[in-house]
Amino acid sequence: MEKEHKKINLKHAILLIILFSIIAMIITYFFCNGVDNKKQNGEIVRSENNVKKIENESENEIVLNENVTNKVEGNNTASAAIEWEDYPNDDKWLDEELKSSVEMDSTEYKLMRKTLYSLSKNKINSFQKKYYEIYAIGDSTEIFDWTSNYDRYCYPNNENNDLTAKYTKKITYDIANFNEIFYEGHYDLNVLVKNQYNTLVVKKDYGYYDNVPKSFYFEIPNMLIMNGNNESKEEYKNNSRAKKIKVTMNKEKEYIFELKDTNKVQVFDIGYKQENIEKPVNIEIEVIDTYKGEKTNDVYISDIQFGITSNIPQGR
Repeated sequence: MEKEHKKINLKHAILLIILFSIIAMIITYFFCNGVDNKKQNGEIVRSENNVKKIENESENEIVLNENVTNKVEGNNTASAAIEWEDYPNDDKWLDEELKSSVEMDSTEYKLMRKTLYSLSKNKINSFQKKYYEIYAIGDSTEIFDWTSNYDRYCYPNNENNDLTAKYTKKITYDIANFNEIFYEGHYDLNVLVKNQYNTLVVKKDYGYYDNVPKSFYFEIPNMLIMNGNNESKEEYKNNSRAKKIKVTMNKEKEYIFELKDTNKVQVFDIGYKQENIEKPVNIEIEVIDTYKGEKTNDVYISDIQFGITSNIPQGR
């Protein structure tokens, strides 16, 4: 009896072990499936996030591309914002004003004609005073002289039929104001300045003058500029124009001017005074930003002029 009881207990133990094994297998199965499902769900979530990320990046790229396209289109259509001013070819008033100043039908004549017309039409800061007195056009006895490394006339050159006003380096000017007595017989700027300085300051020879000041000065009140290649509207658009320039006076004072994209004459105030007449006023002009041309990056400036005044006395 006791032997049979041990057999029953052994059977029960085996059954329990089998049952526990089955339960363990079931638990293990569900646990592993749960982990796999969780892992798969995580991968799905990450995949969805990646898809969204890729979609966002694609949208960003599209926006970026649109911006670049707009920027390029903006550059290509920049010429649409150009202010172009035509001037008459048969205006007798212009011919009368300039006939005694420059050679008729010359390159200089064409440009000065355009400049005078633009100043008059656009009523730029009382152009008659600025152009006839400060720029010394007309019958004034007070004149100025200048030298420059830049041919400012952006029309076909009369001699070799090419355009000579392409900007390639800093434009330099040396400019001084004189009485006509020092102009006759002398055409070198340094000679003119030296003679005038020696007479007025060193020798104090005031025999030809009235109302002599104690000290003398040169003053540059403003600059005049005509942007671009003014040979034609087509050439103006095809080539680049100055957008921003830096003007340096005597290597000591700088001015930054932003130009409009127009062939109209533009005038900028400077108001620089040099407290002696021993040397000319040295001026440097540097183009630091441009309006892009439709065909070339070549920068053109048709005309640059600087007004100048002084307290140099006039001869009797």
